[in-house]
This record gives sequence, C-alpha cells and structure tokens, in this order.
Amino acid sequence: MIPAPAPVVSPDHEVAVATIRAVAAFIWPAAVVVLAIAFRAPIRRLIDRIHEIGVGGTRVLAESRPAQTTGEAVRPTSVPNVIGVGLHDPAVAVVEGQLRTFLNLDAIEESQKVPTLLSTGAQVSVAWMLERTNFYIYGSQIAALGFLNGTPQARRDVLRNLFYNPAVANFPGTYANYSFDQWLEFIRASGFVAPIGDDVAITDVGRLFYQYLIQQRLPLVRPN
Repeated sequence: MIPAPAPVVSPDHEVAVATIRAVAAFIWPAAVVVLAIAFRAPIRRLIDRIHEIGVGGTRVLAESRPAQTTGEAVRPTSVPNVIGVGLHDPAVAVVEGQLRTFLNLDAIEESQKVPTLLSTGAQVSVAWMLERTNFYIYGSQIAALGFLNGTPQARRDVLRNLFYNPAVANFPGTYANYSFDQWLEFIRASGFVAPIGDDVAITDVGRLFYQYLIQQRLPLVRPN
C-alpha cells in the first residue's frame, strides 16, 4: 500500500483537536462507567479480538476490523445511544453535576448558558464520532484519507486503483460483498470526503479525523 503523505495541519484543526481532548478527558471517565456497563459484551469481544503492535511512535493494528456497512457511519451530530440509561439515571445525574461545576454554569450569564452547553455538546458529539469511526474504519480508507490530505482532490478511479483494489486482493473475504461504491460511501457518509463531479476531496472533518489519529497515536496501518 502506498504510504500516506505527511498530514496537512491547520491551526484551526489543532485547536479543535486540543479542545476535544480537553473536554473528553473530563467527560469520558464518568461516561465510560455508563458505556462499559451498556456495552460490556461487545467490549469483551473487542479485547479478545484486537491486538496492537507498537514500535516507537508507530502502532499497527494486526487483527481484521469488524464488518463495515454504511449504517455504522457516524456524523458529528451523532450522540451515543446507551440502552437503559435515561435522563433520570443516577449516572447521568452525576455527570450533569460534574459538568455544571466544570463549565461553571452557575457563575456565567444566563445568555451564555445555552451557547456554552451547545458548544460542549458539539465537542462531545465530535469526540464520539471520532472514536466510533476509529473502531469501524478500514486501513485502506485511512490510507485514502492520508492521500487526500496531501492533495486537493483525486479521481474516483485513482482511489479505487491505489487503495480499494489492493485491499480486495489482500482481504477477499471482507470485500466479497463490499463494492467500491460502498467502501467510498462509508467515508462520505461519515463526512470525511465529498464528491466533486468525478473527483473526491477530503473535508475539514476528514482532516480532523486524520489528525486525531496521529495526535492520539492510533494505528494508521491496519488490515482491510
């Protein structure tokens, strides 16, 4: 597979990733308790299946990724759907209290409370989208994003020949019923790329995701 070029990083994306990491660092410890209970079976299966090989700053995912469909594509406006946890759940109440303190809601002006909550909710939604997509995205799609990150746009056939076709050759079982259009639709539905006629261009969200993988030292080289 052709190695991805060095990422194009903008100051806005650096600020966005830093902000997401700061908010996520506070919110996730409390939220993880809720998520771990709701998703304990999938998490157990994930631990059994996934192994990462790390050498220096490089991490390579050695196990095959889970089956991917466009239904798994997560947009930035998405939020976790935790079954059995409602608005009045004690865990939710605890996180609400922590958020109120963390955001200093009782001290800010009334007119600023809604914008503050909306901004926080948007950051959590983006963080959820990044983490969720990281679970499902294929290595060939990450390589394609890396390629697009270094060029204004590329022809669909170029992406097919450079990234999709080699993945099909290496993982025929995974791609037996997964066409190039479906492969491309997953990253389009995730908001990472946008069609421009017969070309495809990476979006700001796609650049943010690629930068997120690098800054979090998540594996860029993966199967599929």
